[in-house]
Amino acid sequence: MEAQNANRDKLIVLKNIRKSYESKEGSILAIEDITFEVEEGDFVVIVGPSGCGKSTLLKVVAGLLSFDRGSIKFRGKEISGPVRDIGMIFQEPALLRWKTVIGNILAPIELMGMNKKEYEQKAKELLKLTNLGGFENKYPSELSGGMQQRVSICRSLVYDPSLLLMDEPFGALDAMTREKMNLELLEIWRESKKTILFVTHSIPEAAFMADSVVALTDRPSRINEKITIDLERPRTLTTKTENKYDEYTEKLYQLMRGEFETEVAG
Repeated sequence: MEAQNANRDKLIVLKNIRKSYESKEGSILAIEDITFEVEEGDFVVIVGPSGCGKSTLLKVVAGLLSFDRGSIKFRGKEISGPVRDIGMIFQEPALLRWKTVIGNILAPIELMGMNKKEYEQKAKELLKLTNLGGFENKYPSELSGGMQQRVSICRSLVYDPSLLLMDEPFGALDAMTREKMNLELLEIWRESKKTILFVTHSIPEAAFMADSVVALTDRPSRINEKITIDLERPRTLTTKTENKYDEYTEKLYQLMRGEFETEVAG
């Protein structure tokens, strides 16, 4: 493991999180008794069956949704709402079509009432880091899906949050673009030294990206198992040819297979 992962502190701690919501059919329990920790510099991936509550859990961590029971601490302090030091990236880039690339990246700076001029250089550095140098004045309609998602990542990084929450950010991309974005995100993570909590429904993606994988059950979502991924970094496409990578993906498939069988039987 890289030096950035040595002597780390706990950045975020979830204990016994329970989340339900009301529907036309009555109260639905989405999350039950979720407990895990994320250390500084970690890349943690959450996987689980479709509809199990992965996105709900991420929004709870972001402070965008309340929860019924339990506690979430970020740097030792209880989370009760959105935290400036936490950035979130969704599946859709949700860029402002009337703003240029640089304008979109600086949008949160403007929203927070901060001085945009002071962050322009940071925005340009992020564009260079994400291979978007020279695209500052382009508009979202002039960019591919992968490029738009990179702009979204830059937008979340520009104000320098410690924790990035990523909700299936590459789910809408084609397979080849997604693979390329996986590699680029790992490089951004290595360079920026951020902590990432990443949701995906792709088991191969989870095994390739993660330091550890939190495997969730079907709804109501509980932790089935937390698996440490002991694959050498930096990860490359060659990593996917290693026997250990195959072993991790097989283990995750076995965990999920049990959930799928339970769902079908129910």
